[in-house]
Amino acid sequence: MKAMNRRSWTVLRAIALTSAVLLTGILLGGCQLAIEGLGGIEADPAAMGDQLRGFYITFSRLPYDPVKAPDANRIYAVEKEADVEEKTRFEFEGIEGIPFFLAAVPVKGSDESCLVTICDNHISDVHMNIGNDMELTGRLYLSPGFSGRLYFYPVFQKQDGRIYLDLARGEAVGASNADSARYAFEARTTITEGSNKQEISSKAEVIIEYLNLLDRVVFKEMNSLDEVVAVTEVTKGQTPEAVYLKEDTAYILVEEHGTDYKGEMAIVRSLLERDALNRDIRFLCRFMDDKGIAEGYEVRLIH
Repeated sequence: MKAMNRRSWTVLRAIALTSAVLLTGILLGGCQLAIEGLGGIEADPAAMGDQLRGFYITFSRLPYDPVKAPDANRIYAVEKEADVEEKTRFEFEGIEGIPFFLAAVPVKGSDESCLVTICDNHISDVHMNIGNDMELTGRLYLSPGFSGRLYFYPVFQKQDGRIYLDLARGEAVGASNADSARYAFEARTTITEGSNKQEISSKAEVIIEYLNLLDRVVFKEMNSLDEVVAVTEVTKGQTPEAVYLKEDTAYILVEEHGTDYKGEMAIVRSLLERDALNRDIRFLCRFMDDKGIAEGYEVRLIH
């Protein structure tokens, strides 16, 4: 979409700094965004050996009481039984929000554990880099008229496997008419095992961008003569899991019909080439929910 404002800025806000931990909140790019701390500085989770895993993003401020003990200002996730796709799920029950974090879970029949991604279809372009350090990134799309606030609460995992969000380190992020922004938390945790010490760096980042308000996505199958051989229209609530391409389809013209930030009709076009190996093509249709946050619905284009 067209850029709304090209002024750029950087805000770096230190949350806590000790010999064992650095925890920072970062916003980069886009103007007219604001960041506001929601809690106080308590005993830092990373200094206690807890590892940063990501965020839980809410639409309203969660209650924080600076008088209470640190553990009383944490909300623990409930692990749910694996769903039909055998995906592990953790939920902060009764709190509406967008999960975006990793969780270390035991591998069945083994003493080992593996990291799984906990997120929903509001987050797209998820990438993680796992080694001695951890980095998790994803993308969140907002409607052009979005002017509310999102509340980012860091999610940590204790050494016993429990996962919690930290109310003391929540940040309120306000956005209006911004081009794009990046919001990140970083933590460095020192883990001591006997005489050995290991420092683990963890970073979670969400890239916030603005997207045209789509009302439909049109897939036009074109043959080698550039003639239309089939048309499939996708709307919110009417998203097929798969579109079966015609035999003579050479490529697909995708048209995303919507409204831009000026309220004017806009069509974004892209081309999808038919795979020479006849592998499926996956396309993510993004439609706004009632809060003005895009949800991704994947459509498979099958040969």
